[in-house]
Amino acid sequence: MGEPNLEEIHDFLFDLALKAGDMITSANPATVDTKKNSSDLVTETDKAVEDMVSSSLRAKYPSFSFLGEETSNSGTLTPAPTFIVDPIDGTTNFVHGHPYTSISLAFAHKLVPLVGVVYNPFIQHIYHAIRGKGAWLTAPSIPTSHPPKPNTEQDNIKGVVSAYVKMKLPLRQPTAPLEGLDKCLVAVEWGNERSGHNWQIKTETFAALAGDASTGGRMVHSLRSLGSAALNCCAVARGDLDVYWEGGCWAWDVAAGWVVVEEAGGRVVGGNEGEWEVNVDRRRYLVVRGADGGQEELIKEFWGASFATQTELGSRAPDVDNRVVESNHELTNVVIDGPCFAHFIYHRLIAHKPANLGPLDAIPSYAEIGRSVIAFLAQLEDCGLNIDKIYFDGYLPGPKKGTRRQRLDQSLKGLNSFRSAHSTGFRVQGSQVSTSDDGTEQSNADLCRQLFSSSLAPATFRGLPSASFIVPATIDALSESHYAKNTEVVPGEADPYCALRIRDGGGIVLTADSDLIIYDLGIRGSVVFFDQLEIQASGAETPVRIKAPVFRPYEIAKRLGFDNLLMLGFQLEQHSSITLERAIQITAKFLESPGPPDTVRRYEVFEAVYKGIPSVGEAQNFQPELLGDFKARGRHLDPRFAELVLQLALKDKKNGACFYSWPLFEDPTRSPAWEIAHRERSIAYTCLATSHSSSNGQSRNLDEYARKGQRFVEKRSCFSNVDDRSRNLIMSFCDWLESARGFFGHIHECWPATYWQIVGVCRVLKWYNDNGLKQPAEDLVERAITGVSDGSWTWEDIHLSAQIQAMLYALRIIRQALDYIDIQPSNPHFSLLTDLSDQLSDLPASAVLMPTRLELEELSSTILDCSIMEVMESLSELTEQEDLLPEPLV
Repeated sequence: MGEPNLEEIHDFLFDLALKAGDMITSANPATVDTKKNSSDLVTETDKAVEDMVSSSLRAKYPSFSFLGEETSNSGTLTPAPTFIVDPIDGTTNFVHGHPYTSISLAFAHKLVPLVGVVYNPFIQHIYHAIRGKGAWLTAPSIPTSHPPKPNTEQDNIKGVVSAYVKMKLPLRQPTAPLEGLDKCLVAVEWGNERSGHNWQIKTETFAALAGDASTGGRMVHSLRSLGSAALNCCAVARGDLDVYWEGGCWAWDVAAGWVVVEEAGGRVVGGNEGEWEVNVDRRRYLVVRGADGGQEELIKEFWGASFATQTELGSRAPDVDNRVVESNHELTNVVIDGPCFAHFIYHRLIAHKPANLGPLDAIPSYAEIGRSVIAFLAQLEDCGLNIDKIYFDGYLPGPKKGTRRQRLDQSLKGLNSFRSAHSTGFRVQGSQVSTSDDGTEQSNADLCRQLFSSSLAPATFRGLPSASFIVPATIDALSESHYAKNTEVVPGEADPYCALRIRDGGGIVLTADSDLIIYDLGIRGSVVFFDQLEIQASGAETPVRIKAPVFRPYEIAKRLGFDNLLMLGFQLEQHSSITLERAIQITAKFLESPGPPDTVRRYEVFEAVYKGIPSVGEAQNFQPELLGDFKARGRHLDPRFAELVLQLALKDKKNGACFYSWPLFEDPTRSPAWEIAHRERSIAYTCLATSHSSSNGQSRNLDEYARKGQRFVEKRSCFSNVDDRSRNLIMSFCDWLESARGFFGHIHECWPATYWQIVGVCRVLKWYNDNGLKQPAEDLVERAITGVSDGSWTWEDIHLSAQIQAMLYALRIIRQALDYIDIQPSNPHFSLLTDLSDQLSDLPASAVLMPTRLELEELSSTILDCSIMEVMESLSELTEQEDLLPEPLV
């Protein structure tokens, strides 16, 4: 294929923009849907315009790629010739009848935008440019129906003399020099992400731009928000706006405007310091108008207004400007916030799932999460970073109880909303699992490209509940890798352990939690956010490099005139609706003259959390001997089980322990899935009690905080020592497991995932039988074992799967309890516990123990080979086998 004909492409895009404009202006945006939230709108017109544009482009240029907002589930741009399309940029304006809406059409090749056409059909302004040929605005001088074709001279327009004029950009000639941010009119956009650290960074930047110099602000003339990234770019190209800063849009929002700006003499650089060259899919941009001087100075000044510095990380990175760095330790040593890491990996995976998958099949498997975790860390190491520690929460203090319960309520609310939106169930497909032709190495490379690429998850996955065991699966994967020595479940929250490690040794905390900027990280400590890491493409002989905006709390505080950021963080927490500028003012005033005693006390509590040393808290809270046991044997425990262990190690024994039963991906209109595994969980509690009984030998209270209908309640149980009843329960459970192995030994030997799925199914059916309840239908049970469906998956299927997972998780914590108590011959229950341990000795990790439907379907041939009818008959026999029930929860 030869070089693309850019003029032909330009003319074709020009005509398409006019056709799309007719569709937009004649439409009534009555059908409005949302994507991520109520500020992220999409209409039927968005979809119809993109369908028209994509079909026209594919018919004309069948070998070219297409990247469109409404049909793409990946924001990734490849070097191939690609059309980049936003059918309606400014959908919110369109819905509200505000006439700043455009269609944005661009063509890129080798990752460089070469042609751009942006058309606002409501005011009939069409901006167009070809790289190397200048930028133009074709606009009406008197009202008419359409702009002329791009190569038609204005005096040849049929029917109307001088109806349209084609004007070279920028409109102001000669261009005035840029004299500093305080003389600029700056465009910004709020976007649709209204929480999290990106939102915080965005609002802080707005405050820094608009704020008074006394608070570190730049006092720009004003901020403007047109509601369309493409039209913001075009306004900069015209010269109406001096600067446009964007902190979270996509390639389709800016690609066309990019060409127009640069051809009008403007510059497009990155939004963070040092990003002089930036890819079109970078998502953070600084756009500056053409000027007779001052462009580079203004860009540097803008970067100085940001609290982050774009920095190359790793051992190959240069020294930080004007600072002494010993062996680049500050840029190589990494401590990872484990829970944030696990969820980051999960959401990156789901964002790259094909849009044609049903929501259920889009959920990444635990095996996939595990592979991705290891691949991500390996990529960091390839870039010269040292993975020092990966910390996970093992215990959340009492004051966090309210926050946790609030999150459980929110989780249930989300599950109910998703249930309502998909009341009839889900479409499912055949297995999509395949092996790469290029082998494991190529597959890992592809995986890393996904993990380091910001992508927009398909709208069809909106509201999809998260997988239930993301963090445990991540710990499993790490504990089975060479990162095991770096991985630690700590007797507290992970954040202060991350902060202390960096404060003592220097380096980077890698997280998704902006709270870590508030912690005292010392002079050499910094924070980097997962989703801002960027891998730079490399050639065959060029090492991979990694960049990210780096936040250095010590330097930020110094710049603001504070000793640290604790008081600023406190004020932002106390006054959640105030701007950063106002928070800085309040902080300065408070430091000069502390407020009322009650406010001072609240600050002291806040300061203790963020400035505290974890070891002090450990000594205050836990019995030394039991804490020592945890540090010796608990570093890779499931965090929820670790919390149970640590609650029993507390010095304050007046309060019992609590196990939080979070909502699984289940049917929230039915009884909670967790209830079917109470018998098995009680075995785990009994095992743990053999080494954690109270000093007087009495049992300790245990509350299970669990769903009851549409609310959460505490259900009382206890940690009891082994008595006749619990002994009989454990013995009968061991006998039952022995029987299961006898029935399905041939499956157990060859296909452990299938075997344990059958065990889980059978224990669930046994619960129904023991409680005199009607068991799930046979075809439902068969689907639960094989994953094979007729193309649909009902909420009955989902609920049974959740019950099976709850059961298998109970077996998992029995196994962890047995490993943790370190059974010795001196234990009076040595024989009993050893027998139970033997029965569960080969219980696999989460990746095998809890397969997805697609993974079960992959294994279904093994079930069919041994006859599903035989399995079902054996299930019936095992279900009826009796064992002793424990006391129920009350």
